[in-house]
Amino acid sequence: MKDLFPVFVNLSGKTVLLVGGGEVARQKLAALAPTGAHVVLVDPRAGEQVLSWGGEGSLSLARGVYSPELLAGVSLVFAATDDPAVNHRVAADAEARGIWANVVDDPAHCRFHTPSILRRGAFTVAVSSGGGFPGFTRALRRVLERLLPVEDDGALARLFSLRERLIASGAPAEERSRALKLLAQWFEWTYLKPGVEPQRQDGGWPEDFPDQSAAPWVKEYPPRWLN
Repeated sequence: MKDLFPVFVNLSGKTVLLVGGGEVARQKLAALAPTGAHVVLVDPRAGEQVLSWGGEGSLSLARGVYSPELLAGVSLVFAATDDPAVNHRVAADAEARGIWANVVDDPAHCRFHTPSILRRGAFTVAVSSGGGFPGFTRALRRVLERLLPVEDDGALARLFSLRERLIASGAPAEERSRALKLLAQWFEWTYLKPGVEPQRQDGGWPEDFPDQSAAPWVKEYPPRWLN
């Protein structure tokens, strides 16, 4: 198999078909809920209680067995039944219509894979083994969970605001690029390597970083065009 191309997809307002129920369906629904997608779940054994699985997401239940007609207007498909023949049929029907399909625990029949996801406010970290070893990607995600801050102390929001001001400032491209690199370095040393003194580079650090109390070593280089 060729190398996979990682991409984040905007599913807001799109329809996703989820064929199959059970715990796998519950997990997929939990992952899809914050995306703004409308999920159609197909499972002849599913009852009304599954509608609560979607949380705050949009979810409807298609009663009966899977049929190709259910692919009309669909942007993405998950096949998660306990019958490989049904899953392969779903994938083949989707492929024939140019729709990407994921067959759970069957990488050979997947047009895309779902990674292990870690969300921290505006940050989303996705880790994938290409379907080869999902347990390893979950373990790696747990390592990342210990690195990234659980609660937003406001510093990251100020960092985003500073970046927007930098881009809109009209400052020379070289200065703007340098300041953006320093902002990224601030994040690295404040959140990923707390308590470790950084190596100074490029003559100093921006004076008005988002949170100087968290980084007392921030001293020099005031970008005047941010005032």
